[in-house]
Amino acid sequence: MRSELGAEWRPRRAARRPPPTDAELTDSSSVSEEWCGGRRGRRRRPALNARERNIRRLESNERERMRMHSLNDAFQSLREVIPHVKKERRLSKIETLTLAKNYIMALTNVICDMRGESCPYSQNAEAQEEKPINED
Repeated sequence: MRSELGAEWRPRRAARRPPPTDAELTDSSSVSEEWCGGRRGRRRRPALNARERNIRRLESNERERMRMHSLNDAFQSLREVIPHVKKERRLSKIETLTLAKNYIMALTNVICDMRGESCPYSQNAEAQEEKPINED
């Protein structure tokens, strides 16, 4: 097919828009995907070989493991300072957070009572939060 069209045949290139002016850059909606090459400004990284990918994956796994250890240590510290009745088993994360929230709300009410202020977290408000809303 090329020989039929001649030696000067070239594939068509898509027309590129000129870069936006300073006035256009103030409005983020004016910068379109067409100007960015359809890739929203991200450049493709050069391909990594298998060894480099493996090293990056191991490093990423180690960072995630350290993050989770840190998070679990923080939960354990929180479990140790929150008063609760059941001592025979460790509290779950959601139980720890719920107890911490309720404890903070109760202490806030105590402080407000001591100051003579109105309590932001009344017993009725706490009971309504815990109960599911019935749609009758």
